[in-house]
Amino acid sequence: LLVGVYSVVGGLLADAVTDLIQGVVVMVGLSILGLAVVHHMGSFTAALAIVPPERLAFGFDGSLLKTLETIAVPVCGTIVAVELVSRFLGARSGHDAAWGTLIGGVMYVLVGQIPIFLGLVGPVLMPDLKDAEQIVPKLASAYLTPVLHVIFTGAVVSAILSAVHAALHAPAAQVSHNLLTRLIPKMSDLHRLWSVRLTVAVLAGVAYVLALTSETIKDLVETASAFGSAGVFVVTVFGLFTNYGSATSAYAAICTGVVVWAVGRWGLHLETPYLLALAGAMGAYFAVAIYQLQQPCKPAATIKT
Repeated sequence: LLVGVYSVVGGLLADAVTDLIQGVVVMVGLSILGLAVVHHMGSFTAALAIVPPERLAFGFDGSLLKTLETIAVPVCGTIVAVELVSRFLGARSGHDAAWGTLIGGVMYVLVGQIPIFLGLVGPVLMPDLKDAEQIVPKLASAYLTPVLHVIFTGAVVSAILSAVHAALHAPAAQVSHNLLTRLIPKMSDLHRLWSVRLTVAVLAGVAYVLALTSETIKDLVETASAFGSAGVFVVTVFGLFTNYGSATSAYAAICTGVVVWAVGRWGLHLETPYLLALAGAMGAYFAVAIYQLQQPCKPAATIKT
């Protein structure tokens, strides 16, 4: 309810401002927490030495297809993530969008090493911890001062809310500007604004229902990354690197990706629904593009004299 209200009222500008502040606080907090854990262990090498060797092995349980599924969901889903797309589309210039994306990607990788490190040493430092998703908050409670702990926890919660905020705005903008304005082209600016706000409110309800159906945050993040991103990823690749296909091909790929993944995940309970959705989206894109190429060109209109 809280996220839905301030998403409707605040808009994308509020999201951009809060993201900057919260991001800085979270990065500083993670850095301090990582240094505190290293100081407690004596050194970085000593901290890694207590990690069981099997936790340092890079590998996945299951078949090759299951491994590819595990890799494809976060990689493809992140490339077309609404947080990234909404930011570079809102940049003042192409130069700012390109450099902002590159700098953000580098920071994403570098800062992301800190929670990975904490996730490796955390189970050893807190062997009695039952909920693995609470490892970072528990370490913060144990190794940060009370003031830093409160600031860090508040920033993390606020960043989570901000991520949900951005995730609501992106699809709401798509529905309002790409669908409603075409169905009702004579809408006034005020009506367009309210159409976006109402769409955000509806999507907030949908997100709430999805949250109730997920048992862990990990499952919810995987669902958010996989749902709809297969078709969007295929369309993005073709749009950036080729001139093949049309808007109809893109629509077919996106719709096919959503349907195939949803049926494979919730209907058939397949092991690799995302890979199947990628293949289905690509097949739909090619099929529609080939069909359109085979259609005879309409003769040009002639002017009677």
